[in-house]
Amino acid sequence: MQVRLVLALACIPAAAGVHAQTRTVAVKQVTEATLPLAVRDPVNGLWYMDPPFTSDEPYLLMDRNGLVIGGGTLRAGAAIDLSALPAGHYVLRFSQRNQVVPVDRE
Repeated sequence: MQVRLVLALACIPAAAGVHAQTRTVAVKQVTEATLPLAVRDPVNGLWYMDPPFTSDEPYLLMDRNGLVIGGGTLRAGAAIDLSALPAGHYVLRFSQRNQVVPVDRE
């Protein structure tokens, strides 16, 4: 999944007490960013990050209500085994990256 955030030029009125004028401000465009996705391997049932992490990443596993039900450290290029969990919606929260990745276990 790729997300693109584009910001355009904005006209901001001058502060009160300043001569009536309009200032044009250029806002930097944010380029496309690739967010990690959890992808299930249909053969072995393990979940991999796409793109794979290049360093070890601590994570919390939460249910759809935000209750922490597990956690650990995902090694670089490794997979997560969620086969013991019942079907449902989960979230992996990677604290060092400050990223949240949804996981739908069917």
